Amino acid sequence: GPPDDRSCIVRVFLPGIFSLAALINCSASYAQDAPPWGAYFQEEVRLLNQATQQDLDSVTKSNWDAKQSLWRAQLREMLGISPSIERTDLKTTTVGSITLGNVTIDRLHYQSRPGLYVAANLYRPVGDAPDTGWPAVLYVCGHARVTNNGRLLGNKTNYQHHGLWLARHGVVCLMIDTVQLGEFHGEHHGTYKLGRWDWISRGYTPAGVEAWNAIRGIDLLAGLPEVDSRRIGITGRSGGGAYSWFAAALDDRIRVAVPVAGITDLENHVVDGCVEGHCDCMYFVNYHGWDYAKLAALVAPRPLLLANSDRDGIFPLDGVMRIHDELAKLYAKLDASDNYGVLITPGPHKDTQELQVGAFKWLLKHLTAAEPVVDSAALKEVQSEQLTVFETEIPRDQRVTSVGRWFVPAAPTVTSPKKAALSWKEQWLPELQRIGSIPAGTARVVSFREAASDSSDTDPTWTLFQGNAGEDSSVRILRVGGRLPKPMIHVGVADNVLWTQESAKTVVSDRLAKGLLGAFPEHTHYFVQWRGAHWAQQASRVKARNQLVRRFYLLGQTPEQIALADLLAAITWIASQPGAEGGVELAGIGRAATLSALAGLVCAGEEGRPQV
Repeated sequence: GPPDDRSCIVRVFLPGIFSLAALINCSASYAQDAPPWGAYFQEEVRLLNQATQQDLDSVTKSNWDAKQSLWRAQLREMLGISPSIERTDLKTTTVGSITLGNVTIDRLHYQSRPGLYVAANLYRPVGDAPDTGWPAVLYVCGHARVTNNGRLLGNKTNYQHHGLWLARHGVVCLMIDTVQLGEFHGEHHGTYKLGRWDWISRGYTPAGVEAWNAIRGIDLLAGLPEVDSRRIGITGRSGGGAYSWFAAALDDRIRVAVPVAGITDLENHVVDGCVEGHCDCMYFVNYHGWDYAKLAALVAPRPLLLANSDRDGIFPLDGVMRIHDELAKLYAKLDASDNYGVLITPGPHKDTQELQVGAFKWLLKHLTAAEPVVDSAALKEVQSEQLTVFETEIPRDQRVTSVGRWFVPAAPTVTSPKKAALSWKEQWLPELQRIGSIPAGTARVVSFREAASDSSDTDPTWTLFQGNAGEDSSVRILRVGGRLPKPMIHVGVADNVLWTQESAKTVVSDRLAKGLLGAFPEHTHYFVQWRGAHWAQQASRVKARNQLVRRFYLLGQTPEQIALADLLAAITWIASQPGAEGGVELAGIGRAATLSALAGLVCAGEEGRPQV
């Protein structure tokens, strides 16, 4: 606990330094091959969807500007894009050009922040621009791995046919690489396969970087003398569809948007498991408890086409149509129904001609005021090697491959014990409460009942209590010894099996538990098992564990949040038992040490908590 608060005693049986990053980093051990939290996920998704619908239902023409401003600020926070982020010099550099008939393709790069290079191709119509300038489109790429002898050529080369088609129809198109699968070996798969739970603890997601790179791409387009900055659109498919949503939601200079196969709702992601088909670039860190219809709404009332195919396995049609229903209602309330359309074409998750035609027509209609007839297909015509930007080696000052470590700055280190205690009470604890880390969601433990006891004359005697959390594996408390001596609570002892009447004897006879009972004979010992603790040893695959934890973070939660709430409920109940008038002692074993330390800090920092 805080060093200057002597009423708080926390015994931590784990070498090392406590940090919130470590708290979340250990959360990946809460799973088994089949996700065990199905009912919990369904209820949490229902509540978040209900809250999102209520927010959208409250929108009127008169309050939309204020709500949009508030929600944009929340989205920036959830993407890790600080309001004070500086628009530094782009240092745009053109390294070469190709002329292909009536189209010129520039190979260029810019720096959205110093060292954060973005490789790009700029497709321009040949000839003089109209007096008002050409309209323009920012094309943000989806996932496509294009290589030559192991060298990344950039996913922009895979989508060249979109840029060529637009330029031939009088639209400048800037097509940009992404952090991963661009010409740099960046990373989108932090929590998907690398165990980078520190990304979430510091508020980082590659979705924020992609959104920022897109916004700076709009800066580049708007600054070109041949471009009409009042007529800029955005499109992209798959990952590029998601980045189209993020950028258009945040930047009003984007006058028309066509995100293709880039959004669905939490029911699809969390309950149906579509999260397992997506990397972290698709998601914000959901501090504010949004369902994705709220993200989609932020484009309104600007022209928006929601495009998807009907058999897309990672953006299923039912979730897409649920978002469509919310958007249609919102645009109608804003008297902007003519600015909204939905395009559903046959096919799987694929860049089909039908989707391309619909996207091209919508962009041309709203950028040129024409009713275009699409009479030619978009075809790839350039060798990928001709479109790469960095021909020999990437710049030595690049910070793309390390962006997860610096894009969202770390909180300052507090070295003074007195300042640390003050920071915890005045800053860190309220911040955790604000983002929903404590207490847990809906299935809270509010009472305990006796589930089993040892009726023999053996020593020590024990009683098993079970909470009413609503899961089959709700929190358990195993009391060993008498009831009057001062309570000592142990966390993380023998938690690899679900505690029942049959397994309680095993817990009591555990070597570590027996050692603790002998070392502190003057205490009544309470062993606590939170929901999910027993799954830690049963999970056989890292991927399954990661995908379970990712479902929590899409809800704005972590499994440790549930564990902390269960532990706090157990502490409160134990502190109400006879003999606990002077407070309780809390001991964390192994991976539970961090959790125990946090529980002690919460009890010291919140009014009305037991003395620990």
